[in-house]
Order: sequence, then C-alpha cells, then structure tokens
Amino acid sequence: MAVVVILVAIGLGAGAIVLGRHSGAHKAAQRTLSASVPANFVTYRDPPDGFSIGYPRTWTRVMPPGNGLALLVNVGGQDAVSVRVFGLQSAVRSAKDLAAVKSVTDGILGTAGTNIQILHQQTFTLNGMPGYYYLYTFPGTNGGPGGVHAQYFLFQGHTMNELVFQAVPASDFPHLAPVFDQVASTFHSSPSFVPPAPTTTAPNTTPAPGNAAPPATPAPGAPVPQPGH
Repeated sequence: MAVVVILVAIGLGAGAIVLGRHSGAHKAAQRTLSASVPANFVTYRDPPDGFSIGYPRTWTRVMPPGNGLALLVNVGGQDAVSVRVFGLQSAVRSAKDLAAVKSVTDGILGTAGTNIQILHQQTFTLNGMPGYYYLYTFPGTNGGPGGVHAQYFLFQGHTMNELVFQAVPASDFPHLAPVFDQVASTFHSSPSFVPPAPTTTAPNTTPAPGNAAPPATPAPGAPVPQPGH
C-alpha cells in the first residue's frame, strides 16, 4: 500500500510547527508504531474498562480522573493523555465496519467546538483494532494559549475506546508527538470485555435523541489537575 507523508503547518505567531503524518489512499492504514513497551514506561491495566496502556514513568496518573474518564495522565503543565470507554449497539470488528460509526466520531469532535481546525484524519488499524485518527488545533480560552489534540477512536467489537493526546501550548506537540505515538502503540483492548450500556448508536444512523455523542476530552484548553491537587 502506498504511504504518503502529509506536512501540516500550524501557525504560531511568527513561527510554525510542521507535523508529519502518514495516510493510506482509499484503505485503512497500518500505523507504523513500535510494538514493544519502552523500558522507561509503566503499564497501567484497567480490568473494569477492559484496556491496558503504557506511559513514561515521569508522567503522573490523576486520581480520580473525573469527567467520565477511565484514565487521565498529567504529562506536565497542560499536556495530558486521557482514555474513555463507550459501549456501541452494533459491533465494529474490521475496517469495513468503520463507515457506520463515522457520524459518531465526527459528532464527538463537533462537540469540542466550532473553532477547532481539523488538520488531518484517517482510518487505520492498531494492534488489530480498526479506528479513526484525527489531528486538530483549538484556540485558547480566557487569553490562554491554543493547543493540539491527537485523537484516536479504537474499536473492539461493541467497545469504542477514545484516546486523546493533548499538547498546550501547540509548540509542545513536535517534541511530544514521538512519545505520544509510543504510548498509543501500547494500547490494548480485551476482546472479551463487556462494555457499558451503549451510549452511541451504530451503524447507519446518527446518535439517537438522548444518546448524543459526549464531548471530546480533555476539553480543549481545560486545565489539567496537577499532582497533589
């Protein structure tokens, strides 16, 4: 499969960040992430939510994560990683099933606000799970700096896992992106996990009334709880 590199410039005053992302044409891309867990990572296992993920030992898990999150990790400052888990009415087991849930993932991003700028999106397969990947910028609030979200939706049967990698200010993203990729590569969702009651509707429909897609998390520019607070 042909792979092309997409270069995206994010304006930052007089400067710019150039982001490299890979995209396959007309079919799901296999993201080329390392399968091994780096020696300086710890592995967090969450049996109640059916997933495991690794992250650097220097990052801090926030307890409790709050806001409906299964996991919130403070990377430093306003940089963060979060995980949420949802149930789906219909299973997504392969890339051919992804089109049926595109309205759901787009809806989740839509609740993040009309001022986000989607720089890139693609389908992919990660550790056997089909998914959608979005990269977007968002403005700051109350005079604060804007940032970048790299957002993954990974599907394991009736389970939808949402991973959000946040960099605030946006200038943090270039040096965090390789580590974010390493963290994403460690994510696994158990095929035997029974997800919570469905909160989204799929396939072939938009979210039903009362089952509206929840907001993206962390909310763009939202303060990340600091260790000890």
